[in-house]
Amino acid sequence: METLNLNTEGLNPAQQEAVNHIDGPMLVLAGPGSGKTRVVTHRIANLIAHGVAPRNILAMTFTNKAADEMKSRVEQLVPTAGRKLWVSTFHKFCAWQIRLHGEIVGLKDNYTIYDTTDSKRLFKMVLDRLKPEFKFTPAGLINEISRLKSQMILPEDFNPSPRNGRQCALKQIYEEYQSALLAANAVDFDDMLIHTVTMLKKDEELRAELDARYRYVLVDEYQDTNAIQYEIVKLLNRDYQNIQVTGDPDQSIYGWRGAEIRNILDFEKDYPNVKTVRLEKNYRSTPEILHVADELIANNRQRKQKTLFTDNKSGAPVHLVCLDDEFDEAEFVAKKVELLVKSGLAQPNDIAVFYRTNAQSRPFEEKFNIYNLPYILVNAVEFFQRKEIKDVMAYLRLLSNPMDDVSFVRIVNCPARGIGDASVEKLADYALQQGIPLLQAAWEVERIPTIKGKSKAAIQDFIRIMNSIFELTGTKLQPLVEQILDLSGYRAQYADSKDEDDLNRLANVDEFLNVASAFDERHADDENMINPLTVFLEETALVADSDKLNSGASCVSLMTIHSAKGLEFPYVFVVGLEDGLLPHKRSLDSTDENDLEEERRLLFVAITRAKKELFLTHAARRRMSGYFQSSPPSQFLMELPRDEMDAPSLKKESYYQDEPDIDDSELNDYPDDFPDRIPTGKKRRNSWRKKKPSGNSDGFCDEITDTRFTDEW
Repeated sequence: METLNLNTEGLNPAQQEAVNHIDGPMLVLAGPGSGKTRVVTHRIANLIAHGVAPRNILAMTFTNKAADEMKSRVEQLVPTAGRKLWVSTFHKFCAWQIRLHGEIVGLKDNYTIYDTTDSKRLFKMVLDRLKPEFKFTPAGLINEISRLKSQMILPEDFNPSPRNGRQCALKQIYEEYQSALLAANAVDFDDMLIHTVTMLKKDEELRAELDARYRYVLVDEYQDTNAIQYEIVKLLNRDYQNIQVTGDPDQSIYGWRGAEIRNILDFEKDYPNVKTVRLEKNYRSTPEILHVADELIANNRQRKQKTLFTDNKSGAPVHLVCLDDEFDEAEFVAKKVELLVKSGLAQPNDIAVFYRTNAQSRPFEEKFNIYNLPYILVNAVEFFQRKEIKDVMAYLRLLSNPMDDVSFVRIVNCPARGIGDASVEKLADYALQQGIPLLQAAWEVERIPTIKGKSKAAIQDFIRIMNSIFELTGTKLQPLVEQILDLSGYRAQYADSKDEDDLNRLANVDEFLNVASAFDERHADDENMINPLTVFLEETALVADSDKLNSGASCVSLMTIHSAKGLEFPYVFVVGLEDGLLPHKRSLDSTDENDLEEERRLLFVAITRAKKELFLTHAARRRMSGYFQSSPPSQFLMELPRDEMDAPSLKKESYYQDEPDIDDSELNDYPDDFPDRIPTGKKRRNSWRKKKPSGNSDGFCDEITDTRFTDEW
């Protein structure tokens, strides 16, 4: 038998229990920072040490990075495991099975995998062919059909009411899209999972063969599995049931993209003889941080009971800070980061700033640039490089410079107006012949005989929109942007969407209005400024063209909480903790209590990324769609043990000094009746959120009449 580098002396008793388990199903409830990857890799090594062949082990997770790390660790313990051991993502496993057995679902082994861009093009072809009476966009269709697929709803299973014309049209598009994929010998990402389930169900011999081949299956981050992935796991474990799932219901934050928390909550029902191990010892955070996290998540009902603890030394109390507005909040964070770095306590890459939506990054980008602090936007692009912001900027640039052909091409069919590439090419040919810009060519569309019918009418509609926008030249920037968004229909295309990506785009567009409003205020007394639009475009161009950071440089990480999953940092700032942001407005409006619980889990994930010190911040008021509005503190803050936390006053000087000692008498940000806990229940009322902000916006304690705690619930 092979000599293994298996040293289990450093494992705690719960970890040892999980690693030593051999046969039968096992549920590992792994709290944040509890060493779950070490447990999974050591168990794989232990299985091999007990005679299990590496080829009989299948380990699946969700990202290539996680899979590569897991395989690397196993190979350190079992050097000869190599290719014999299958450690991969769900999609990689499914791709290989389709390559081998795709004929079962009508695919050849040289099939193509379509990415999002490919799918958009195919949807456009389908729409051009079907010409549905209802408005659909390729991007919107990708989201709608992906949601259906994540629930294992195939075209033949999708049976909308005949009275619902739009859903009936969607069914037809779905059917045509799937037929087009098959005709192209292609799959999209969702199909890779669906086809694997179909193959396993259609071919019992194949299912039994894979079940026997992979006698030991280990699934990481099981709380993030959707209905299809759950079905794959079940089909692969029907005969042998030597399955280990590792995860944490308290960190299930992807319900909006199809993840089913019930998969992990009901695992013990699916496998009645399961062994359950709780990894509760945390190796990451201080006791103070863990206590705050535990107090918060205890308010959730959909969870498995566990209590986090640590042997780490006691550290600083968790800081809870109320600032005036989002710019004051960004200023506080920037100066605190500057102090941490200059004092030698931290390097920039030891620090992270988490927020609920990408749109919240802009004030921090601005302040970090002012303070010359290096930063990186994780899984995002800089604000002025985001697609929706570049779209709106293109309208402004074309308004400022009608000869700007690049901006014309970007917006002529944005939002979708039925002006296709062929029509744009015909405009370009005419413009080249006449030596005029594209916008002027569009004005002269009557003279272009090759453009007719709907395309001609759509171009004329675009020109009418642009003529209306040109009439607004000379107005202040904010009302100009508002009119562009309304006249063009740009905002309307996202207004009714429930898709997370669309909501982020809408939030970014609204944040752009804040940029415009702040610009108007900043230049309100500038009598020498002849053309505000020209000045604004110049300013923003300089921001967008700023020098890029070296990829190897030490930078502060700015990211959404969703992007922070699986990461850790010594110093963490969680910002924007206000009702409407976190929890998000959608969860406050929702009648489903699960939506609010997922938002609470999101904050739990953010808190438990911190190792040494944690700052929670919220603003008393925040600019929304260009106007300041009062921002009630997040109800989640009221679930925290604030008597054990540091909640300094709004005297900003105390935040930025090298010795930030604060007189206890000043720690009075919160009113005397600020409750320790909020009631829970389904009959929640949010009438307080409909209040219009008063003229005085100095702080939420003076400005907000909070009725949440006297309403009936």
